[in-house]
Amino acid sequence: MLIIRKILTKKKQRIAPLDSGAWILDAMNIAKIAASASKCVPMAGPFVEGGVNLFYSALEQLKQMRKNKEDFMGLSEAIAILLRTFSEATTGRTSDSAYPE
Repeated sequence: MLIIRKILTKKKQRIAPLDSGAWILDAMNIAKIAASASKCVPMAGPFVEGGVNLFYSALEQLKQMRKNKEDFMGLSEAIAILLRTFSEATTGRTSDSAYPE
């Protein structure tokens, strides 16, 4: 009975979350395979292939949009650092300098 209780009270291990962009690459690979496989279907193959290619194009756009968002975040952080540095440099100069009257 002690063994059963130990098994039932055993904590479940958490599975590490996947990279949020990994599913896009997996879906794109599946779409490529489906497009290749649809060529074997005699009548509906071209329609299936067209739909799968459309889905693949949408996934490409989603992947690019995600990359652009990450690039934008990096750029905005770099601009904030530059502005902070510029502000610190100018406040130091204006307080020490004497203005001619």
